[in-house]
Amino acid sequence: MGRHVTWSQVLGFTAFLAALPASATAAQTMPTSTQGVPTGGITYYGGPVMSGRVNVYVIWYGSFPAWSSTQSLVDYFISNWGASHSYGVLRSYTDSTGFPVTEQDNIGYDRTLGAYAHSLGLAWGQKNGDNDPGFPAALEPTTDFLLDEECNYYSTCSIVTPAYVQAGKLVLNAEYTDDWGSNAAKDLAKFCKADIAGGIDGNLFTADLAGQRNPCELADRTAS
Repeated sequence: MGRHVTWSQVLGFTAFLAALPASATAAQTMPTSTQGVPTGGITYYGGPVMSGRVNVYVIWYGSFPAWSSTQSLVDYFISNWGASHSYGVLRSYTDSTGFPVTEQDNIGYDRTLGAYAHSLGLAWGQKNGDNDPGFPAALEPTTDFLLDEECNYYSTCSIVTPAYVQAGKLVLNAEYTDDWGSNAAKDLAKFCKADIAGGIDGNLFTADLAGQRNPCELADRTAS
């Protein structure tokens, strides 16, 4: 039977993460002595490395008299990028540990942390993960709730929430006045109906979480 999770328990979950030992945290700071070390023919200087599935968009400008040939060239580039030498060079990047990290590694790590949280009697949740619907779908079976930020503002609710909604689990969504505007009533009206219809517990906050809390359920009852 699934755990019932509330916003207050999410705060407790955040405190749990802060209390984990350094060896159990997802992001580590690479020692200065290892920065600038060549890995696979290229040099890694300690910056963030994208892992898992990444969307690539081709943007071009100018006038092309022979559009069909240009389109074919773009299609060829996209279709064959994965087998190119350039792609092979980029794949030689590692994270700060010196080891390549795949999306499956990430999923396995998160599941391990989830099992550890459950062993302590704590609920375990996913935070964000809007770029690939396969990621929340893979985590949902061993995860108790989802906390997402601004999936309405960035139009990603349909990517990150379905697995949890279909499983009947709590889906929390935090939208921020810093992006939506200064009129809370009007801003809530822009996304609350969609959140409620989609089984999402939406809320409007200031980005520093210091101001008024504006839950969609309350706004809906007030509007009715």
